[in-house]
Amino acid sequence: MQSDRPVIQDNDRISSSDSTAPAAAEVLIPECERLLTKLRGLRVSHSDEVDEQKILACETQLKKVIEQFYHPDLIISQRVALALCVLDILEEQPELYSSDTSQVALFKKNVTGFLQTVCNVNEILPGMRAQLKKLLQIDPYYLPNHLPPFLAPPCEGQSRKEYLHKRIQDFLVARQNGLVLTLVEGQLWSEAISKEALTFFRSGKQESWSTRKLSDVEQSLFDTYEYLHNELNEESTRELDEVQYLDVRARDALRIFIANGRLNRVVFHPDNRSQPFEIQAASTQELISHDKKGMACFVMNCRGEMYISSHVENKFHHSSFMSGGDLIFSGEIRINGNGQVEEITAYSGHYQPDIKAMYRCYAMLKHRGLDLSHCIFSLLDNKAMAREFQKRCMLDRGFEAKVKANDPSVGPILTSITNKSMKRLTESDLLAAMKVSSKVQRSQMS
Repeated sequence: MQSDRPVIQDNDRISSSDSTAPAAAEVLIPECERLLTKLRGLRVSHSDEVDEQKILACETQLKKVIEQFYHPDLIISQRVALALCVLDILEEQPELYSSDTSQVALFKKNVTGFLQTVCNVNEILPGMRAQLKKLLQIDPYYLPNHLPPFLAPPCEGQSRKEYLHKRIQDFLVARQNGLVLTLVEGQLWSEAISKEALTFFRSGKQESWSTRKLSDVEQSLFDTYEYLHNELNEESTRELDEVQYLDVRARDALRIFIANGRLNRVVFHPDNRSQPFEIQAASTQELISHDKKGMACFVMNCRGEMYISSHVENKFHHSSFMSGGDLIFSGEIRINGNGQVEEITAYSGHYQPDIKAMYRCYAMLKHRGLDLSHCIFSLLDNKAMAREFQKRCMLDRGFEAKVKANDPSVGPILTSITNKSMKRLTESDLLAAMKVSSKVQRSQMS
């Protein structure tokens, strides 16, 4: 006989299509808030078995949020949204995590410490948490104290469509005004577009595009990719395959954060239930860049996010971090074992930053509270490099021809020449040099 007891269902909107991965922030955050509000009301007014089933359904969904927090493959932005939801749950329904209050307190402290580090703040106040939850529903990648001055943060009440339209406008204006770095023209730019062409054809997109009418933009892309794809030979294809272009998850593993005046890394330990986050001092002591041990490849992307890694010739370049995308700064960095910055250089053949790019990077780091009092800033001295190059050409008559022919044997020599041609500046030197550069630019324009 069929029971006449009502069947209570609560739509599972917490998870994405992957049952172990969380939904997007714009779904996860309001759904978590809805469940907490519903559970709060049911516990106040419940009087029958139907209410008990509703309570159990809400508790099951909220426990799922906590479990998703330990998913090993989440990126930082996903974990931030989950952390905000988890803190709400721990404050209202701590027993859903553990009946041991000391474990709840330890977990809450660890999650709060994670948010403080990635948001670069000393304290996560309730008002800030509430605002951040609203803004993440507009921009799921948003973090306080990261964006450059030319990009406006999301605003409460703004639709995602409105925000994206404004963000694109802001970025294009910044690009037009030379506030971001793009891959240099010629061979290096071709690296990025050629890798896109390989991806386009290998993914089979050309088959689907060839069966429908293309827009003018699509047709232009198709023609470019087809031309580059036909021009690539076996050797150049192999070389392109060897150069890494990172996706968002691979990139996240190389990310560093400013906290308490130092640079830090966030390491996640999913098996540690009460203390899954470990905040470590970032260091380049085990890395290498352009034959310099203890130095690392360093970039700041157009959202103000920072990444470091070893530079590996023909395998990992400055272009690797953002897959050939635009940057605010590209160079090298030396960080000691305590997370303190000792040197930043403008050595990047792919993006070739000038003193203005170096200054923009410096200003953003300073504004975000990074201690640069012991940092040396190294800029390429083109005159010194020309002298070193001429010396080499006099010692080796065939050297210039090898350089023009892209002979790989000259790579280490050019690296050595560049390293010798760097001009080292203190913080005050950099500020003075930037003032001189600005005066020269104004006089040229007048």
